[in-house]
Amino acid sequence: MNTEIQIQRKHFNIMEDRDKCLLKKTYEESFPPNERRNFSLINNLIKQENRFCMSGLYKGEKYVGFISEWNFKSFLYIEHFAIEPSQRNQQIGFTVLKQFTDIQNKPIILEVEIPHNELSKRRISFYKRIGFTIDNHIYFQPPYHETDGWFEMRLMSFGKINLQESYNDIRNCLYHNVYSVCEGKI
Repeated sequence: MNTEIQIQRKHFNIMEDRDKCLLKKTYEESFPPNERRNFSLINNLIKQENRFCMSGLYKGEKYVGFISEWNFKSFLYIEHFAIEPSQRNQQIGFTVLKQFTDIQNKPIILEVEIPHNELSKRRISFYKRIGFTIDNHIYFQPPYHETDGWFEMRLMSFGKINLQESYNDIRNCLYHNVYSVCEGKI
């Protein structure tokens, strides 16, 4: 890890408008529509859901990416994380997640695509280098939009959590709180 890289986080509410536009662009370019909300809903979440946080990432004064997370009672969930394309391959992503994991006092959960191609395998390897472990349960991400289907993925975890024992509780928490899936559909 490059220890000289220092990354700061700024909550979405205190970011400059130009940086909010850059964050929106990074969000929409980094994730296909079936893997993200409409950005207008992000503003509502920030205002109405105190467990949800979206932060811009800065190297000095320069915007370099973002992270969005949910803070639940027994774990943190990283919903989205992306580095601005022009800032990739500079160890910024690794540094950000390493700093993030180092300061957390709860386990961390995130979703990854199943390892079906070179890019998805590289993403999983990236998270493993930080210390995340992949869970082998078959996990389906609920759709962000009514017209989309459920999307097969895997959960990865960091910290003291046993997904063999807590998988159903975590899945149900994500389905209910992040994706607003009713109990009868789980």
